[in-house]
Amino acid sequence: MIEARTKTFWKTTIGLSIGSLIIFANVYFTQPILPVLTKEFNISPLMSSMSVSLVILSLGISLFFYGPVSDSIGRRGIMIITMALATVATFSAAFAPTFEVLIIIRIIQGILLAGLPSLAVAYIGEEYSPHALALAIGVYISGNTIGGMFGRILSGIMTDLFNWRIAFITMGFISLILFIGFILLLRPSQHFTPKSFHWKEALNHYKSHIKNTKLRLAYLIGGLHFLILSVSLIMLPIC
Repeated sequence: MIEARTKTFWKTTIGLSIGSLIIFANVYFTQPILPVLTKEFNISPLMSSMSVSLVILSLGISLFFYGPVSDSIGRRGIMIITMALATVATFSAAFAPTFEVLIIIRIIQGILLAGLPSLAVAYIGEEYSPHALALAIGVYISGNTIGGMFGRILSGIMTDLFNWRIAFITMGFISLILFIGFILLLRPSQHFTPKSFHWKEALNHYKSHIKNTKLRLAYLIGGLHFLILSVSLIMLPIC
């Protein structure tokens, strides 16, 4: 098991944080440039906001699928594959000929970006000692905030200096570099035990989680948080 504050701890935890940074930088990447997309594609502000809100929606729905699948084939491999494909999607977005194509790419990207956040905590729970869990999760979650800010700042600056397509290409190269670092830092799973995959069993687990009254409060808080965020993303361009 990975013990707190050891070399392996910091190496693996920083790797997970880098992965988290990539995810949330890409999720919120178009938020500062919504007016630019509105003008570029001659669409309404409401439509342009879909380039963010639909990514969040597709990511949120996809979270339900990766967990049960990873129980059979492992966590690390899925995280690596989905992040690699999500990076390809970032590059592809730069060459979208129409807004509809851009939206399709962003939705696919949201599905792929769900690979890491749906499995990272499970990976931590399996690979880290109980005394290292709290610190590891805290450092990992910090990548969410840093990534969200970084993506917004980068897209705004690069779009202002060049254009939104160059901004996506820049984000693609940065994602690629960070992705390589993620692979090198994240230790292969050593305590994962594969299980046979059964959808019925997975659904029963989800049902038990929903029936858990303590967890319902956490679901409510998280749901309201993203509801407010989604509404603000839709209303901000209009205002």
